[in-house]
Amino acid sequence: MVGSGTLLPHGDRGSPAHLLEWGGEALLLDCGPGTVHGLARAGCPWREVRRIWVSHFHPDHLADLPGLAWAWAHGGRSDPLRPVELLGPPGLLERWNGMVRAFGGWMASPGGPLLVREVEPGASMALSEALVMETLGTTHTEESQAVRFREPGGHRSVVYTSDTGSTPSLVPFMEGASLVVAACARPDPPGDIPHLTPGTLAPLLEEAGVGLVVTTHAYPELPARKVPDLLKKAGYTGQAVVAHDGLRLPVPTFEA
Repeated sequence: MVGSGTLLPHGDRGSPAHLLEWGGEALLLDCGPGTVHGLARAGCPWREVRRIWVSHFHPDHLADLPGLAWAWAHGGRSDPLRPVELLGPPGLLERWNGMVRAFGGWMASPGGPLLVREVEPGASMALSEALVMETLGTTHTEESQAVRFREPGGHRSVVYTSDTGSTPSLVPFMEGASLVVAACARPDPPGDIPHLTPGTLAPLLEEAGVGLVVTTHAYPELPARKVPDLLKKAGYTGQAVVAHDGLRLPVPTFEA
């Protein structure tokens, strides 16, 4: 958990960013402000990041992409001949090209080649022999997507909801997941902006049979430390862990 907060300034929590290390891959999930220095503070291998997933186009989820590109351009990558892949919803290429125009042509190949791949909701693709990625459209913005990573034919998988409202299709998407990272952002009752709350997240987790959830992206009006108790009161019977910057977790094997 590189960044467990929001875009609102906080001394201990950076904007959303999570690093998944799996099967020799280092994959960054979102890249909000502060990600680059957060990776360094947590001892994460920023030079080895091969793929970046951008869940949607709010600045708290992508605004440190130029910073990471600068770090690669001037600090190097572990394998400069192997392309870095930037993945995200349709419209990502337009936004990336806008950053390149704004900051300079060096961003087009920062420390080595970079490829942009736009991913439609409902996609399923093999990223490597050890890792399959699946996507789901959510109800936060027009383009927002949740993502699931799993081993082919195995019993380990991770779901990252990113920002979303109470999306019923999250239930089958989370079923069988050994770990769910959920953006439980606002207190109950839900407001006008689609975000998960303890009261809306708990029934989704319970129906999906999720045994372990890590909650993140809580705004100041929702004290993060209270979220596990609030989920329990709303009917969730699994284990809830509150994310903090620098938290490291193994991906457990799912047991039905």
